[in-house]
Amino acid sequence: MAGLLGVVFWGAAMGMQETVMRAAVGEMVPSRRRGTAYGLFSSLYGLSGFAGNALMGLLYSSPNLLVTFSVTAELLSLPFLLLMVRR
Repeated sequence: MAGLLGVVFWGAAMGMQETVMRAAVGEMVPSRRRGTAYGLFSSLYGLSGFAGNALMGLLYSSPNLLVTFSVTAELLSLPFLLLMVRR
């Protein structure tokens, strides 16, 4: 049951994200180039999803690598957090 609920929430989130991103592409690109823009967007979205999933698979195969990556990402994000808090 929890798995099914997770799939429902994931689908809802993806539906909201993709709708907003595709609408943004439609607003930024002239009508004569929208087909190319949507094709490029979908290709890059798919390739980046594949690369991200492959990277996560690699990270999950090594706990040490996963912890190192996580700590590094968190430490690198701290300056941005501090910058946003000061505003």
